[in-house]
Amino acid sequence: MYKVNNLILFWIALFIPFPTLGLEVGNKWLITPAILLAVCYVGIYLLSHGLHKLHLYAIGLLTSFVITSIFRHELKSYIFSILALSIAVAPLTAPIKNELERRSLMRGFVVGLYITLGFMFAELIGQVFGLIFVKEFFASIFSSEYSNSFLGIERPKAGFFEPSHLAIYLCFSYIILDVQDKRNKKNHFLRVIVLLSLIFSGSLSGLVLIVGYFIVTYVKKIGRSFLFAIKSNFIQKRTAYQIVAGVLLISLGFVLFSESIVSILGAFGDRLFLVVLALISGDLVGSESSRVNAMSAVFEYWSQQGFVGVLFGTGYANSKDWLISNYGYLGDLSTFARGQQDNLLAAILLSTGLFGLAAYLVFLLAIFKNTKFLASGEVVFFFLLLHFVYGFFVSYLHWYLLFVLLAALRIYKPRGIVANASRHFGRRQLSDYVEFK
Repeated sequence: MYKVNNLILFWIALFIPFPTLGLEVGNKWLITPAILLAVCYVGIYLLSHGLHKLHLYAIGLLTSFVITSIFRHELKSYIFSILALSIAVAPLTAPIKNELERRSLMRGFVVGLYITLGFMFAELIGQVFGLIFVKEFFASIFSSEYSNSFLGIERPKAGFFEPSHLAIYLCFSYIILDVQDKRNKKNHFLRVIVLLSLIFSGSLSGLVLIVGYFIVTYVKKIGRSFLFAIKSNFIQKRTAYQIVAGVLLISLGFVLFSESIVSILGAFGDRLFLVVLALISGDLVGSESSRVNAMSAVFEYWSQQGFVGVLFGTGYANSKDWLISNYGYLGDLSTFARGQQDNLLAAILLSTGLFGLAAYLVFLLAIFKNTKFLASGEVVFFFLLLHFVYGFFVSYLHWYLLFVLLAALRIYKPRGIVANASRHFGRRQLSDYVEFK
């Protein structure tokens, strides 16, 4: 049973970055390999361990969302979305139990990452050298919808529906590898490749997420060094060497690749300018405008509906019609006009109100318990920032990536017989049987 479970975890993580592969149901839902494997994993978990307290928190979340719709809308308007959400959050209710499971999950994740990076660079190289067959090959397997360009090249998707989803996956990947490196000091080169790939994805959302993560990371490091300097009256030599080396490497990079760097910065600068302009003008057309002004729809709905609207929103899975009726005139370039939102916080508030938001926060606190999440300020900031650049609440991608991140962050300790057996086993062998809290 344990070997089967480890194998399933490996393949779940491997298939996470392929949301466009699967069986389409009802012209709306796509049953992917990752989803099927996750259902198997949760089923095995229930048979082996029974109900976990996180199952109760998940049931509470889903019930709260149903309450916002059950008295105002027909069952068919939200039941399928609730079922999809229950499948999406299911792995989070069956946390990794030991080190062997965690290793299997991480190995699968790294293999999937390598495949994704290979697909991404194949797309880019195919465009640079005019290899039409490469584009045709990917179009025959994955979604072939056109994506906008960056530096004169169509932005790669590498098996995702949108380039921005690829960028979010790469951000998660970097942070998961970074957390893992604090355990085993590996994957330094792979993290560099992930960062370069993130830049070439041309996603401003991805850039904002990873820059925010870096800023908090280095503020923490500088703060620790400063406190150490105050206590010991000198700055750590290692930190000083790192600062000098970092400045030299950045300077050398600018000298060697100045033209490319200026082009990349200029391209991102143009998009950032559009964000600032949209924020000032309140524009709702375009991906940047839809993200930065997403909360305007929430405030508009609240002003129309009053207290009930603030407390329960439009009702879970019933915000689309209201968005289209109020913003349809903006055209297809506006996500509001299509009945969507590019902001998780706004999506939750609009569809479920403060009641649904409270249930969501309780669920998050439950799944983050017994992890190093709250002690990792940079990870907390990244996760909070994610809510402002990604709006697909029901999509498995967000939840499954969070499942992997939580496994990397989870605290574990010896229990029972295992704790007493430490004198009989080597440290490495003992860790294989350690159970997570």
